[in-house]
Amino acid sequence: MRQSSDVIDRRARLLDAAIQVIGTKGLAAVTHRSVQETAGVPHGAVTYYFGTRNDLVVAAVERLAELDEKRLIDLMHQLMLVLARRSPQPDYDSLQQALVEWIESDPIHQIARYEVLLEGTRNPAVRAAVSSGAAAMWRAVRPIAVAAGSDDPDHDARIIVALLDGLIFDRFTRAPDDLTPLRHGLERVLNTWHP
Repeated sequence: MRQSSDVIDRRARLLDAAIQVIGTKGLAAVTHRSVQETAGVPHGAVTYYFGTRNDLVVAAVERLAELDEKRLIDLMHQLMLVLARRSPQPDYDSLQQALVEWIESDPIHQIARYEVLLEGTRNPAVRAAVSSGAAAMWRAVRPIAVAAGSDDPDHDARIIVALLDGLIFDRFTRAPDDLTPLRHGLERVLNTWHP
């Protein structure tokens, strides 16, 4: 049993190194060599687990989605607590703070996610992995839509995820010190369902 656990740990370590490369140097920089150097493993270790570069990239996208889901569950819990305490409306400052902390807790991870989203427009295998990860995120966000008063939480969970994607992208690429779009975006979308 320990051997199987070691294999899973080593594989996860390599995929985390691939995510690090994607988030710091871009997807084009992902090679077996760059990942093994980042992970600090011997030559050939990456090839043992991932025969081709595409195998490595797709597995990294799947790992990214798995980590996203875990991170998102914690954020959704915080947001649910804020929404549960509304009187007469949510504490948007707390919502904003929770989101900012979540975004900034691992910026490399967030940037890597945008890199693979774009790659999914060109690579069908990456698109399939990205789509699977997106569906998991929509499921995780569905309770927020319900708590906000949505009458179509499946649809509205997708809207919330799209809004978050846009706001996070805006924060990284445009005006990182301006929290106004983040707060107003949350306020507007949540008030749409529960004015």
